[in-house]
Amino acid sequence: MDVVSVYDADLQGLDDPAVLAHASAQGRVLLTHNIRDFVALHHQYLSEARSHAGILLTHELYVGRLVTRILAFISQERDQDMANQLYYL
Repeated sequence: MDVVSVYDADLQGLDDPAVLAHASAQGRVLLTHNIRDFVALHHQYLSEARSHAGILLTHELYVGRLVTRILAFISQERDQDMANQLYYL
């Protein structure tokens, strides 16, 4: 797994559309706890015929459980299947 946080990418403080645009430009799936805003952004992208690499949504705050859910998810999905998709972990 190749993971980059908003801190690693120096994106902290940017608004949600800018973070999704950056992830999209990098071909990276975005993982977020900000369900409400990123569901809206996902629908906006679709309505504007824009694409993103995928969005994973979660309420999980415990790292161990979150990693377990992510690993279970990626064992079932391939990168190309995630483009323009919204998933709940």
